[in-house]
Amino acid sequence: MLSPLVLDYVACVIYAFLLISIVYKRLYNTTENRFFLAVTVISAGAAVMDLCMEASCRTLPIGQTGLFFAHFFTYAYYIIRQMSAFSYILLIFVASGTLYQKTLRRIVSVPFALICLFILSNLFTHKLFTITSAGGYERGPWVMILYLMSYVYGMFGFIYLCRMRRYLGMARWISMLSMYLFMILCAVLQMLMEGILVEMLSTSLALLLVHLIVHWTKDYSTTLGLYSWYEYREMTGRLADTKRTCSILILRFVNANEVRTTYGETRYNEFIRKTVTIMKEVISQKTLDYRIFYHSSGSIHVIFGEKEIDFEQKYPELIRMWTGNVNDVYTVRLGPRLCSLDYPTEHLNEEEDLTSFGFIFPKYMNRDEVYFRADRAIQNRGFEMYRKLPMILNRGIREHLFEMYYQPIFDVKAGMFRSAEALIRLKDPEFGYIPPAMFIPSAERRNMILPIGNYVLDSVFRFASRPDFEELGLQYIELNLSVEQLLQDDLVPYIQKLQKKYSLSSMRINLEITESAAGVQSHVGMKNILELCDQQYTFSLDDYGTGYSNIQRAVELPLSLVKIDKSIIDRIKTPKGESMVRSTIRMMHEIGFKVVSEGVEEEKQYRILEGLDCDYIQGYYFAKPMCEEDFIRFLKERNRQVAGKETIRVRRA
Repeated sequence: MLSPLVLDYVACVIYAFLLISIVYKRLYNTTENRFFLAVTVISAGAAVMDLCMEASCRTLPIGQTGLFFAHFFTYAYYIIRQMSAFSYILLIFVASGTLYQKTLRRIVSVPFALICLFILSNLFTHKLFTITSAGGYERGPWVMILYLMSYVYGMFGFIYLCRMRRYLGMARWISMLSMYLFMILCAVLQMLMEGILVEMLSTSLALLLVHLIVHWTKDYSTTLGLYSWYEYREMTGRLADTKRTCSILILRFVNANEVRTTYGETRYNEFIRKTVTIMKEVISQKTLDYRIFYHSSGSIHVIFGEKEIDFEQKYPELIRMWTGNVNDVYTVRLGPRLCSLDYPTEHLNEEEDLTSFGFIFPKYMNRDEVYFRADRAIQNRGFEMYRKLPMILNRGIREHLFEMYYQPIFDVKAGMFRSAEALIRLKDPEFGYIPPAMFIPSAERRNMILPIGNYVLDSVFRFASRPDFEELGLQYIELNLSVEQLLQDDLVPYIQKLQKKYSLSSMRINLEITESAAGVQSHVGMKNILELCDQQYTFSLDDYGTGYSNIQRAVELPLSLVKIDKSIIDRIKTPKGESMVRSTIRMMHEIGFKVVSEGVEEEKQYRILEGLDCDYIQGYYFAKPMCEEDFIRFLKERNRQVAGKETIRVRRA
């Protein structure tokens, strides 16, 4: 027959596995994880004390020294066992973001202190248990009172855990609830059957369940020891769902991507680690109820359980880290910006609102400002427009508020405007003109880009089918295909339908794909490109030089044009910049591509590009994007000056 101590041995083995797993996975860098580690250590201590107590009382009669240790281990077991229940309730407070509430802490601390005093009173009453040399350990009449006190104490934690179910999330709540029910069931079993030492085993199995379900499914940034962005979105979603209030401090490095590229990922991560370590030291001195989340684009968000925190008063050290005389060149280049807010508010009451705000708030700060409260940005009309973008986009699609604009492209050799880029615009009745840089990324994130893209295709095909298209001097119109459009199985049939609808030659359409779209390694995307090429549609690579594409990728695609991005053209007035553009143009010509230079705004840029044998030039130097009516008027006026081999006089629009 197996010894009753076997169950305690098994419990100790499980605790050892838990501790090794926590240390190996470095799950001790956040407040919640540290509390879980504390619960595990305390519960393991209770199991060891239970094992020592049982072992010291098994051999009768017990010697004088053995009697002393038997009493010591028994009192230690009882107190540490109650301490594990106390720490578990604190873990619930941490997981639910309510540890900062002093009333709650008092509610659980006072009963814990009373239970410990009740256990220690056995030194004088001997009513809880007795240990004698001849009889060993025996329960006393008051042991049922201790169990009753423990159950009432545990019932509070159980009720509070049920109350917090929406905030905790399904996986965390089910695992923690299962742990509670399992431990209560086994505690009742051990109370009724004293010889079965199942309580420690049940606790170890319950903690293992929490570890497996919660910790192994979390998406931690193990390199930096922070909660990941996935966890941030989960938590803010729960906050919005439960209408819980809290304070949030956002630290954003506006130049993070540039600095990471310049200094490398390793050095950048070392800086983030150093920054977070200092922030933890400052915050931990004043509260334990906080979580730090990290986004690789350069955002650190700290969510505090407390609400309406005056950070300038309570955490001035966090503000001073980034204001005043900052001598660290690396820090200055990162461009730190701080913002504090109370969540949720009237204007930030959804997870999507808060997530977006964390990226854009620096736009609403003064140039020399490092810290401000979110209230100022929230009152800005631009932010209100950004927040209502989903509604604006839906209204734009529903009420046909989009309009196509055209920016002329100058043919250097022909000396006239032979093409144009089609650009979509949105004018909302409430907010007026909405910048494309704002609504297009929002439409992509919300899977609304396809109806917008279809509108662009239809509008451009209609324009290109004008009877006077060639009389205006035009050869083709460029329009951009998004990644989502490129990956649609029905893209080619849809374009064929439009071509038939407008009786249009495919030679009048040039389809632009960006570097990100060019990098999509998709069978559907490449199939669409090749099928459209077979139907005489031409392709151009837009924004060349802004992403990670390379020459090999460009060669593999059936391109006819490559458009050099404005960020490259802006450097052309420097010797190195001119050399870079010259090399790019020469290389593209040798491959067989023609080159369009985008973003040309000055005559000097134009003259340099003309001397470098650039094929086409596009930019404000010639004309801004204009509506269809103005574009036609522009072409009639400017291209009319061409007669035979005579070219128009280049002048700024």
